[in-house]
Amino acid sequence: AGQYVSVVSESDFTIYSALSWRPKAFGQNCSGFAFGPTANTYAAIENGSTVKIYKDFKHKESIDIGATADKLFGGPLLGVRTQGAVIFLDWATLTVVRRIEGNPTSVIWSESGELVGLFLDTKFFILRYNEEEVQAAIESGEEAGEDGLDCAFEPIEQVEEKAKQAYWVGDCLCFLNSNDRLNYYIGGEVTTIAVVSKNIQLLGFLAKDNRLMCMDREGSVTSYQLHVSVIEYKTAICREEFDVAESLLPRIPEAAREKVAQFLQSRGHLEIALEVSTDDDQRFELSIQLKRIDVALELCKKNPSSQRWKLIGDLALQFGLFDVAEKAMIESGDLNSLLLLHTSTGDLAAIRNLGALAIESGKTNVGFTCFHMLNEHSVCVDMLVATNRIADAAFYARTHCHERLDDVVQKWKNQVATTPRVRDALADPVGFPNLFPNVKVSSPVAATPVSYTHLTLPTKRIV
Repeated sequence: AGQYVSVVSESDFTIYSALSWRPKAFGQNCSGFAFGPTANTYAAIENGSTVKIYKDFKHKESIDIGATADKLFGGPLLGVRTQGAVIFLDWATLTVVRRIEGNPTSVIWSESGELVGLFLDTKFFILRYNEEEVQAAIESGEEAGEDGLDCAFEPIEQVEEKAKQAYWVGDCLCFLNSNDRLNYYIGGEVTTIAVVSKNIQLLGFLAKDNRLMCMDREGSVTSYQLHVSVIEYKTAICREEFDVAESLLPRIPEAAREKVAQFLQSRGHLEIALEVSTDDDQRFELSIQLKRIDVALELCKKNPSSQRWKLIGDLALQFGLFDVAEKAMIESGDLNSLLLLHTSTGDLAAIRNLGALAIESGKTNVGFTCFHMLNEHSVCVDMLVATNRIADAAFYARTHCHERLDDVVQKWKNQVATTPRVRDALADPVGFPNLFPNVKVSSPVAATPVSYTHLTLPTKRIV
């Protein structure tokens, strides 16, 4: 309590002055003790269910809880733990402000008295205390319900972690969890500061040094960095005080901005996160989410990758920026999307160039589709032959390229020469014109070996 220290045993308590360590007060038959929000104010449980309030070391008020109480929690409100619930009382009037079900091991208030943490065995809750509404209700004599005033607390967050110890730094709750991780909670986000050794105790926070102080059982003190500017900035964002947050931004170290941007992103403030972040990968992700194609394009040129170009291509299509989309698709090697783009716009020259690019890249399906659409059927036959799909080439020539049919059938016969029954069953239009009534056979074309990697194409690659 600042000026005083209490020593509580199983059945009594003694209050000492902090400086001279002189006894100031003594109490017996006490099963719980807590200091009040003002100097010289404290409360004690006597006889199991009676809570007594003392001021200036003199008894002032008493209240019978009506149930066995085993622990008191100090703060702006007096917390009394009973079996299965905690009852919050007004220090001045002992009015029941709120009854909350649960069996918390500790209740810790922030310095402002606006936030409070209720810590249970496996999780903890963050609540906001509406002091002005509570005081107005008490002063007006408003009759509270069985569980107190509904307006007293507003639930903020439920965190599924066991907190062994906790300490408020402004609106930021620092805590040690069961896995020996030193974390802090603010605005719905839990961030790990460090992994600590066992038996660590939280001592407090030195604001001028931005250090969170801890001590082990041997008395060794360890400090961990926690920037006040980061906490203040996050607090301003949570309260939607964006002008305040903007004024605090220059004080945030460059090394901490990436995590601050992640916090902003989790809160849905993507535009602010884009301005705050200094990490190019994070900024590119944000620019895509915000559909800021200018920023995304600049970052991609700075550090290109196929995945980045692919995202820019998709985004450019949404805005009808076909030139940008085409360049992005070429850079990312997304030939399927290029085929869709060029066929949609009816650009035959672009389709021809895409066919050449597809063959160079080994994307035979796309290349075949391009030249088929351009009625370059002979090139399609050559592609099928070059990829050893001679049977497919024969059927394709039978339908689309009669002048190449005899040549391809001969290749097919050579391919199955080791199986005479199959070879002899294959008919060609020259030897069996009666079987090909709709095929106009021209003079035989000498078979020319075709190398897939040296196909002669009437185009060159777009750049």
